[in-house]
Amino acid sequence: MLEVSLAEKLIEQITKYTDYNVNIMNGEGIIIASRNPDRIGTYHEPAWQILHGKEDIITVNSDSDYPGVSRGINMAIEIDGRREGVVGVTGDPEEIHPIALIIKMSIETMIRYENQKMRILRRQTKEERLLEIILTDKAPAPDKLRELMKELGYRTDIPRAAILCHTVNSNRQAVISLMKSCPLYRKDDILLLPGEDYILLFKSGISGLSNGQSPSPLKEQQLLTVEYMQWIIDHLSPANTVCSFYAGTLQNNPLQYHAAYMHCKWLEKHTDNPGRIVLFYDYIGEYTAQCIPFRKLQQIYGVYGDNMPEEIRTRYLEIAGSLIDSDFNIAVAAKKTYMHKNTFTYQYNKLCELLGINPRTASQDKWFMTFLYYYLKRSAAPESEKQHK
Repeated sequence: MLEVSLAEKLIEQITKYTDYNVNIMNGEGIIIASRNPDRIGTYHEPAWQILHGKEDIITVNSDSDYPGVSRGINMAIEIDGRREGVVGVTGDPEEIHPIALIIKMSIETMIRYENQKMRILRRQTKEERLLEIILTDKAPAPDKLRELMKELGYRTDIPRAAILCHTVNSNRQAVISLMKSCPLYRKDDILLLPGEDYILLFKSGISGLSNGQSPSPLKEQQLLTVEYMQWIIDHLSPANTVCSFYAGTLQNNPLQYHAAYMHCKWLEKHTDNPGRIVLFYDYIGEYTAQCIPFRKLQQIYGVYGDNMPEEIRTRYLEIAGSLIDSDFNIAVAAKKTYMHKNTFTYQYNKLCELLGINPRTASQDKWFMTFLYYYLKRSAAPESEKQHK
């Protein structure tokens, strides 16, 4: 599917030659680029139908046909027989049909040109090819990836944990040198540079991890990863004190390194911890909830949100959020909210009574409370953050 940066570039070019509003939508029916910035991040039902159905074109004849969708024409963007997204042009369908077709063809031509240009301009060193594979979501050929890693001297049969370091205003080269000088740095660690202020490391683990010699190999790998990052932070010089570390998932298959990298990027976007270590597995609940398309959560919990007064909604977010962060330990959750335990318990019981649930005795009610919390949290967020990642 289309990357946001490319979609934005396409809109920038197209709008030089037309006054019509043009939108580009991704695979989840979310507008990712538009001449009208207010539309970005909103859900577009016709686009979703095109990408998940059989129709190539959907005409919207009235602004009231679909919630939040203006009348116009929406067409599939096809590249090499694949639907990469949808382009929508706002206006009188009869008037704009030929214009919309020209815009669609122009966008497809520009995408092909950008793809060709990238292939020509892309530097072909082995490390850069590996980085390119990891940073893009197009699945590489397994044999070619294994061969590339073999040429680079990296084993493909051992687990590695993704670590993304944001050096902010620090001296990145000094941080790289420090990372390589750490006693826990291994020859099978893969260090790459995905951006000007970033260092991406796939940290290899203990020698007995892959053959079952360690009693708790996966746990030991995680502890080793944390210990490594803590060593870096402890040894940063005063000139390099602001480095954030985002530890993604542990992967034993190089084909999953892109996913591990994206988990690091998700952490960076959804946490605010400059100069600290942030672990993906500490946010697994929130991440999993965000993997569910917002419209699916809305279909389940919308009626509860619509009928919940603002005061109760605010109280629910505070209490449920603290319980989720505390593994539903009331004493710990009360401390997080600076409430007396009895006050917290009273408020908690009132909410449970209002919703007709009892998370303390029914596991399904605990799940209900958890995902209702994530729905309410996402419904209060900007439209761009509600989309399915």
